[in-house]
Amino acid sequence: MNQTAQRVFSSRIADQRLIKPLKASKTPTLSHRAPKTPFVALSTNLTLSFQTMDLQNTVKEALNALYHHPDDAVRMQADRYLQDFQRTLDAWQVADNLLHDPSSNLETLIFCSQTLRSKVQRDFEELPSTAFRPLRDSLNVSDGLCSFGAFPMTLLKKFHKGPPKVRTQISIAVAALAVHVPAEDWGDGGIVKWLRDEMDSHPEYIPGFLELLTVLPEEVLNYKIAARPERRRQFEKELTSQMEVALNILTACLTISELKEQVLEAFASWLRLKHGIPGSVLSSHPLVLTALSSLNSELLSEASVNGITS
Repeated sequence: MNQTAQRVFSSRIADQRLIKPLKASKTPTLSHRAPKTPFVALSTNLTLSFQTMDLQNTVKEALNALYHHPDDAVRMQADRYLQDFQRTLDAWQVADNLLHDPSSNLETLIFCSQTLRSKVQRDFEELPSTAFRPLRDSLNVSDGLCSFGAFPMTLLKKFHKGPPKVRTQISIAVAALAVHVPAEDWGDGGIVKWLRDEMDSHPEYIPGFLELLTVLPEEVLNYKIAARPERRRQFEKELTSQMEVALNILTACLTISELKEQVLEAFASWLRLKHGIPGSVLSSHPLVLTALSSLNSELLSEASVNGITS
């Protein structure tokens, strides 16, 4: 750990105050005020402000201290600092920037993906109302997305091959976003039909999209998401109405042998919705038949049981 980082994380140990950046670095004290750089500038090639760059470096130093510093007191300070950081408006932009930074290590990627997931779940209403329209408009663009609202989608594609922990956190963030944002804002037919179109257009991203399809129905009952009760009920109705589309996606994916386990897990997740499809339809459904035929498979048995017993 360099001398600057040591000064940042050791100077306040005596009085047990939260970590603060060095005065020389001119990094602003973390607060709940909106950052000077507007959210719509995220994921672009615009030059980052010195404020944001300094804050990104401080987060990296805190993570390095948390995982690698030999002093327990310093690690505790770093942990408190990072928890406080996750509650700020700055966290949206800094986490997004670090996830797009090719120099970020695995520890940074995991922390930042967890930060974005928690921000979408509990702090989505921090965003200005102007973020909704760019979100809707940007979802139909495959490359070069430049609005803040599109960040989870670009990240889902970026990490479609891993690391798995990062991809899972981003998938949950996108699913939580779907809880907040009404179906009409995703285009014609809601997020599931949008997902189907994306999978048709970009088959290389299918594994990552399948994980998103798996967690979508799980978020119906995830009360970590700070959504209003009426919006949560509407989200469940939206997913129920798109059940047939979801199962058709999964059935099509059965042709990819290496994805069978993931397909069956997603199938089990959708069957847990309160209002499923009639048993008469399920009895002869290709997904059920695949689950039954895979019970004796060492690789697929657990996923098959989950699908059958859901």
